[in-house]
Amino acid sequence: MAPPLPPCPDGDFVATFDPRLFRESSETALALLEEHLADHSVRGLNLTDPAVLLRAARALMTTESRHVAKFDAKRLGAILDLYIRTGLPVHSPGYMGRQFSGVVPLAAIVDLVSSVVNQPSSFYEAGQLPNVAERIMAEELNRFIGWEPGTFGMVTTSGGSLANLTALLAARNQHFPSYWARGAAAQGAGAGPRSQSVRRCTTAWSGRPG
Repeated sequence: MAPPLPPCPDGDFVATFDPRLFRESSETALALLEEHLADHSVRGLNLTDPAVLLRAARALMTTESRHVAKFDAKRLGAILDLYIRTGLPVHSPGYMGRQFSGVVPLAAIVDLVSSVVNQPSSFYEAGQLPNVAERIMAEELNRFIGWEPGTFGMVTTSGGSLANLTALLAARNQHFPSYWARGAAAQGAGAGPRSQSVRRCTTAWSGRPG
């Protein structure tokens, strides 16, 4: 059994959050991303053998095991470069689309800020502006669709699967309000979604933005 690692010196911990180091790391990443976005060639994916990629990834690992290794800008650049080069070229003009597409760069900047400040919008206190922005999105999108104010509701989700599930739950709660508190057994024979009205409700909610 290996002896426990010594505690991390306070200096190493503080250096992890050094704003100058963050700026340097960001500039390394931005330079690579700028080059990536500037490549307008029509290209496909050069699939790498997993064993070859595994060796390349291991070669980029630090050999330090007893202490926190010092920051290595060249190593970070090499890791990010390998990550970019081995991914699908979603920003290539020849990319046909799969389950995802090229991200709008400005949106990625906002995502970077969100990752650093780490404020979840699942409750208002942490994500105050995201919660307000979601309300504005709902109003603008539903106005574009043509629905009257006060006749719609909307929550954003992480994807289509969760959006569909949310729509099904909304339809269930519309027709079986006590389902959540009392469960399926308490609903009796009427719990099965057999009626045309339930199907219409599901369809209506599924068509609303999620």
